Amino acid sequence: MTKLTSQLAVAALALSLHAGACAQAVTPDPDRNFIGTWSGTILVDRDHDASPVHLTITEKPDGSGTLWSYEFGLPGQKGHKTASKAMRLLPNAERLQSQWSGYPQVTFSTTGLEAFAQTGYGKFIVAEAYNRSAFLFTKHVISQGTFELQPDTMSYRWEVTTNGKSELYSHFIFHRDTSQNRTPGNGTTAP
Repeated sequence: MTKLTSQLAVAALALSLHAGACAQAVTPDPDRNFIGTWSGTILVDRDHDASPVHLTITEKPDGSGTLWSYEFGLPGQKGHKTASKAMRLLPNAERLQSQWSGYPQVTFSTTGLEAFAQTGYGKFIVAEAYNRSAFLFTKHVISQGTFELQPDTMSYRWEVTTNGKSELYSHFIFHRDTSQNRTPGNGTTAP
């Protein structure tokens, strides 16, 4: 009986260790709820005048984050343009990496990203960039960003510090586009 009890105890311990290792190995995908098409409005933005904004977020082919493809304004509208950036959320390290096409990658520290990743919804704060010089194409130093995601809405805002004073740099609000009939190139949906 002692040998059987001992073998059962070893088997139970092995199962427990295996289950614990599996639970630790599974990391929630923090990007999953960003993926989709979004229609939005620029409330404030120093770089783009055109509104509306259409945003398509897809997973990068190598699985290392997402690609954010923007269309600012409508074709023919003053200020109409497209832009894209790659974004990677690293919740365990409390980091966000962002790279606009044609510019160096910027790494930000975050607060609340690890908790955000558990459900994929809520809010997290992005703090000052580690490689500050990579973000100087804006001529401002990003001091803080706030991302908020719910099932059908997303918003984000950036604040900058200019001459020691913090002020709003940009603020976008998006609604998930559930229509499958988006007319390419104009950010609207077909009937």
